[in-house]
Amino acid sequence: MKLSEHNENFLFAYLQGDIGEDELHEWLISIDDAEEVPQAERDVLAGLRLILIEWDEGMRELDEVKQEAAALLACSRGEPISYTSDSSTTTRLEVTAA
Repeated sequence: MKLSEHNENFLFAYLQGDIGEDELHEWLISIDDAEEVPQAERDVLAGLRLILIEWDEGMRELDEVKQEAAALLACSRGEPISYTSDSSTTTRLEVTAA
């Protein structure tokens, strides 16, 4: 699924650590209500929102949220993007910037 440039940039900023989970959640809510965003794109991002909600409820690890965001971005850009965490204090994001 190709995401809009704005949505790709937002996910990229999240993965870079410039945006936190609270802001990500608010953004995903706004996307869900944005009629100008194609329905297919809203549906894909709703999946990320569900994972984020499950993390907030203790049902998932934060790494799962970040891995899903990286997967959506990689799929949209058609380039390799991976998010890995070796421990609770060490994370690595490998992104080929557009």
